[in-house]
Amino acid sequence: MSARVCASKVTQIDAALEQLRKHVVLLRERGTLVRDTTEYKQQLLQENRNLKAEVERLKSQLTDVEKMNGRKVVGLPGAVLKSKTEIKTCPQSVNTSQQPVQKAAQNNENQSKPQENKKKAAKKQKPQQQQPATAAQPADVSRLDMRVGFIRTAKLHPDADGLYLEEIECGEEQPRQVISGLVKHIPIEQMQQRPCVLLCNLKPAKMRGIMSHAMVMCASTPDKSGDISTACQL
Repeated sequence: MSARVCASKVTQIDAALEQLRKHVVLLRERGTLVRDTTEYKQQLLQENRNLKAEVERLKSQLTDVEKMNGRKVVGLPGAVLKSKTEIKTCPQSVNTSQQPVQKAAQNNENQSKPQENKKKAAKKQKPQQQQPATAAQPADVSRLDMRVGFIRTAKLHPDADGLYLEEIECGEEQPRQVISGLVKHIPIEQMQQRPCVLLCNLKPAKMRGIMSHAMVMCASTPDKSGDISTACQL
């Protein structure tokens, strides 16, 4: 018995079962079924068992035919067994259909990567182009609050050997406390009782635990020695 004949018989059995179900539904709708349907149910159950046995017999015959032809049989519960050729052709068709999709996806990814790289490069170039514009702007010297002050006292910072702690008069009610890193450039004797130039609109900063409220301006000579008087004379 060939596989085609077995498959056609299985189809016929399924059709007969469907007709029986429709017949039962029709009888129920017409009201012809009596209440005591035990005997009729038994008949239907027996027919169902016979049909199931026939289906199993046909399945076994189909399996034997497949084995005789040297084909691998894969059991599928509740469905007709497929031949090996059908099982092989399905994955191949799926694979062949998936290959164009995979290639298209790879092409899309390859196309999107250069675009992303271009966008990143453009983002990096924009800040670089903007920086020269800001650097080219002339400095506004009028924003600097520079005053001539007078150093009343100057001493070494208690916690730093390279810093002076000065008390400077700059025309305000209280003298300003200023810290300067001029120890290596100007002796402490030259920092006493003398005029200086102060930059006063700086944000107060703490230097080694002491707040500084301005900056002493100092000029340099050709031999790179610091001098406050030069800045005051200017």
